[in-house]
Amino acid sequence: MAAVLALRLLVLPWPYIDSSFSDFHAYWGAARALLHGASPYAQKTYIYPPLLAVVLAPLGALSYETARRVFFGLSVLLLLVPPVLAARRRSGWSRLWPFAALAAIGMPSVNLVLGQVQPLLLVLVTAAFLAERRARTRGEGVLLGLAAAIKLWPALLVLGPLLRRSRRAVVAAVVTAAAGLALVPLVQLLPQPGPPPRTDYLYGTPSVLNGSLAGLAMRLASFPGPGAPPPQTWYRAGGA
Repeated sequence: MAAVLALRLLVLPWPYIDSSFSDFHAYWGAARALLHGASPYAQKTYIYPPLLAVVLAPLGALSYETARRVFFGLSVLLLLVPPVLAARRRSGWSRLWPFAALAAIGMPSVNLVLGQVQPLLLVLVTAAFLAERRARTRGEGVLLGLAAAIKLWPALLVLGPLLRRSRRAVVAAVVTAAAGLALVPLVQLLPQPGPPPRTDYLYGTPSVLNGSLAGLAMRLASFPGPGAPPPQTWYRAGGA
């Protein structure tokens, strides 16, 4: 299991952590714009709430390749946090199950190569779940709201406390998310210079590294003939 984790989190992604384009380029460009007194949305490929650019601002001071490698290292550590937290609640051999689950998931390599922010969101969502288990409803709400202020989709998870009628958690989530999203009009007041050179963005997932069942099904459905190169869709067409 340790070998599989090392393969997914280190061996497979590392050769791609270079100066090539990735989703992280949008984060880095937005953080760099902030450091230069401009709106993060001066980076036209940045389509996220501004709080993410604020959090990553220190990386904007580095070159793109160096920042990407630092972010990769941090992301690997963040991916290990949820199974460590889950293992603490177990005993004996059952402590290995959270790590086995991470080893079996098909997406870590993909997220690491893309430089996505999902590892950070996974930590926040895991911490919110543990807060709910310990009846710390305000903490649960704050963590979910913070995740939603970094990238919008975790806002859907507020349905959990909403259905439980946990008013404290819902109010804390809404207030925290609103505070983070309040940065949007503020950063729009900053200068927004001309857009960077146009690039192909939102390609989709580099499916050749996607170990999920959906990614495997996509590759089998478009498997190349003898001597033919891998289809471009394996690199650009998502594949879940």
